Amino acid sequence: MPTIAELEMFKPSYDVPEKVLTKTQDRIMLECLRFGDQVKILIGEYQGLLGEVEAIDGLEVQVTIPTQGITQGILMPYLRRNFQIGDEVQIMTDPNPGFIGWVTAVESGIEGQILFLAICVDNNTSNTAPTPKQAVHNRQNDQQKKEAGSR
Repeated sequence: MPTIAELEMFKPSYDVPEKVLTKTQDRIMLECLRFGDQVKILIGEYQGLLGEVEAIDGLEVQVTIPTQGITQGILMPYLRRNFQIGDEVQIMTDPNPGFIGWVTAVESGIEGQILFLAICVDNNTSNTAPTPKQAVHNRQNDQQKKEAGSR
């Protein structure tokens, strides 16, 4: 599955129908967010605020915004996962799929967030190159879901 940035390269092409590009973008977006993910709202009344994913229904995401004390439905393209230093993540794509790491730095820019990770390899910690945010998911959220399900 391509990243959104990679998909953007095909938009000027007349060989790829617009409908295919739209469906692919929707699928990428669905795979990007999970229950419990921390997100930043990019567009709309709550632009710039942080929240937590409570539910996903198609392209609409129910986001709890703690600073406002509300849960609001927001379209998925208007959200971006938000990582913080210290988050434990699992790398999902090459070159180190399956490895567990910790966010040591975050740079935000036009393309979203780039994460710098420290990963464990054979009980030794080594730094990796910057990792696109699409390549990781937050392992703490997975653990919280498991604990909530066992109650």
